[in-house]
Amino acid sequence: SAGAWVAVGDGGAAYSSPDGISWTSRDSGTTKALRDVAWTGTRFLAVGSDGAVTTSPDGISWSLQTAPTTDSFTAVGASPSLAVATTFPYPGSQSALLTTPDGIDWTPRVPGISSFNDVLFAGGRFVGVGFYASATSLDGIGWDTGGTVPGVPDAVVHTGTGYAAAGTDRNSAGAFFTSDDGLTWSMRAADHALIGIARRPSDGLLVTVGSDVARVSADDGVTWSLHLLTANIFENYPFLDVAWSSSASEFVALVQVAANQGAYRSGDGTAWTRVGWVPCYGGLAASDSGLLVATGFSLTGNCIATSEDNGVTWTTQTPPAGGRINKAFWVGSQFVGVGNSGAIATSPDGVSWTPRASGVTTFLRGVAASPSAL
Repeated sequence: SAGAWVAVGDGGAAYSSPDGISWTSRDSGTTKALRDVAWTGTRFLAVGSDGAVTTSPDGISWSLQTAPTTDSFTAVGASPSLAVATTFPYPGSQSALLTTPDGIDWTPRVPGISSFNDVLFAGGRFVGVGFYASATSLDGIGWDTGGTVPGVPDAVVHTGTGYAAAGTDRNSAGAFFTSDDGLTWSMRAADHALIGIARRPSDGLLVTVGSDVARVSADDGVTWSLHLLTANIFENYPFLDVAWSSSASEFVALVQVAANQGAYRSGDGTAWTRVGWVPCYGGLAASDSGLLVATGFSLTGNCIATSEDNGVTWTTQTPPAGGRINKAFWVGSQFVGVGNSGAIATSPDGVSWTPRASGVTTFLRGVAASPSAL
């Protein structure tokens, strides 16, 4: 409110502060977990587990109220005239949206609506966000539930011109989202592990991959844009590696697709199309002529496979003796593969492999070549 901050949490915890620095514990009137709190313009309204509702005019003195549900509230937000809250259902019930002018009198509004993790009134509308979904309303009563989010936002704020949300992506990595209207959301940043990188020779465009995203840089790695594998969130799977194919004039990526691996191609690293299935789970390399080599393992053991048509069809080859080759790289005249227990092997064509003595037994993760030496 204009004069106080309030925080709520587990066990009915409630704290108030005049400045956000010094906090005092308050009796909320309940021991049930309180999941969210909002200022309605005249009072604080907190909601929580098993239909818990409690209100306070100042954040200090709280009064327990009765809601028409025993399902657990997940979020609450308020305009100057109406508060909105959603519930997560117990068995035999369904998620729901309820409204109240004061936290005392409640009206069920939208049964079956996706539960919100957070809801606010800002920019002339209510905006609720939850699991891969969002919804908006001008009055809190009629809702547009067609919004989609490429992840799970936990908290949302108004930026003055649009909306920003923080949460996680579908791989549980921390993520940040933005939207102009509260319905259409874009992932702007995410804490993904990145495990492969490739370069387009014509202009130096860099593409690095990991989890279910690709990052692209057109200024030698100074700034990067983030792109999902596809627009369909249910078809996003982890990238395993990426290489540039000169014969296809495209980037080729090895992507885990459920229990299988797919070869995907892209001209710019942002829009990807699956072109074939790959027998190996692991790394990907391309020669100057565009011959692709996949390495790693399969259900039958160590795996080497080659493709001469830019990833559409693959031929399984005999892996070299010794440790598993997890990553292969083209070094100008041959492929060099490295992997488990210090394993190193070389091949001029991806078919015939010769084991080499590395002199080490550690796990080898990568190799690079200068014009004169490995």
